[in-house]
Amino acid sequence: MPYAVELLLDVDAAERVRSLWERLTEAGIPSRLLEIESTPHVTLAVYDDLDPDEARGPFTSFAAEETPEPVSLYSPGAFPGPEGVLYLAPVVTRGLLELHAGFHERFAELDEPTGKYFFPGAWVPHVTAGLHLTEEQLAAGFSILRQADLPIEGRLDRLELLEFQRGPDGPTGPLNVHYRLPLGG
Repeated sequence: MPYAVELLLDVDAAERVRSLWERLTEAGIPSRLLEIESTPHVTLAVYDDLDPDEARGPFTSFAAEETPEPVSLYSPGAFPGPEGVLYLAPVVTRGLLELHAGFHERFAELDEPTGKYFFPGAWVPHVTAGLHLTEEQLAAGFSILRQADLPIEGRLDRLELLEFQRGPDGPTGPLNVHYRLPLGG
């Protein structure tokens, strides 16, 4: 079963992102994130295999040593290729890059992370807005996000370990949250 290590948006910023997911859904653009009950987040790493119990102590220590990271979701974007991923991109700050690099340095011994968008040096930090969208849905979704009241200012204030299932159209529910850890203890 695959696992994602995620940084969660604070409650207010997450609510603003969820309202955009709802706007997309109402416009006929299936975000799927609402139906699988995802929490707005920026993914640090994805692993094909991980022991949540073994990782709990080291992840707890890591989270306690980090401070909440300010984030500004500034612009809509989409990944190239057939995956049809629409997202909100944060302003990439030194603090965000250092947090990501620090995580991967500290947990280099874990099972090799997967997912080309999550490796240090190639990481594309993002908050997903839609998955496996058609070209038409991407264009319509991009238009909706461009007209949204951006930027969304907030903080990444918790680290989450999430177990999910992979389906043909991306992650499927139910999502199994193993733990959420506050940054900064």
